[in-house]
This record gives sequence, C-alpha cells and structure tokens, in this order.
Amino acid sequence: MALCISVFERLDLQVLRNHQHYCTLFGYPHRWVETAHIAHPMLRQAYRYHLLLQELRQAADNDWVLLLDCNAVIVHPLAMETLLAGRDALLVKAPPAAVGRTAGRHEQYAGVAQYRGKPQDPARHRFYLAQSPDPG
Repeated sequence: MALCISVFERLDLQVLRNHQHYCTLFGYPHRWVETAHIAHPMLRQAYRYHLLLQELRQAADNDWVLLLDCNAVIVHPLAMETLLAGRDALLVKAPPAAVGRTAGRHEQYAGVAQYRGKPQDPARHRFYLAQSPDPG
C-alpha cells in the first residue's frame, strides 16, 4: 500500500492540485485533511504525526506513507520507489528562507516526510535529512 496525505492548516487549492497531480502521475492514492479546527499550533503539529503513525500502524512491511504539508510543492516528480530506494525514512527540510515567517517557531520542518514500514520497530528506521544548500 502506498498513501499520500496532504495536511493543510487552511486548504490551499493550488497546492492541493499539485499534490493530486503528483499522485495521479504515479497512481498513488491521495487524501487530504485540514487542521484549522485545531486552535494551538503545537496540537496541529502533533495531529500531523498522529495521522502518520495511524497509517504506518496499518501498513505492511515495505509500504510507505508520504506526508505533504502546505509548503510542499512538487516541481520535478519522482516516483516514491526511487526516492526511498535503500531507505526506511526520508525527511526533507526546507531552508529557513523558504519556510518564511508565517510558519512560526513550532514549524521546524516544512515540506515532505516519507516513511516506510512499522513505527513499532525503531531499530529499522534510519533517518536521512535532505536540505537545500543555503543560498547565501
């Protein structure tokens, strides 16, 4: 099972269309959620990871979940199988200039997180951080 989840504080239709287009290109199932009903930013962040863990608990070995937030825009689509080759997890962090001031201090990572496998087995998870070079 492959699954893409887009999480928005407030729905952005252009970003949603970008995520849906990516999923359509590769035949991945996609769903989206809006978290505007959650008042505190830390609770919104926690809810994102709750969604992720909920899906990973249902996943079989070698299944993956792609978690996209409102700051993730896919410009050069690559298949998830290519991106995750040899990895259990991939976390992409946007440079501070890309995240901007609107993200607030609670948004450490913006963009994309992909995970494979079961969260109950922490020994299996190797985390890779991909960060764009500092433009300065």
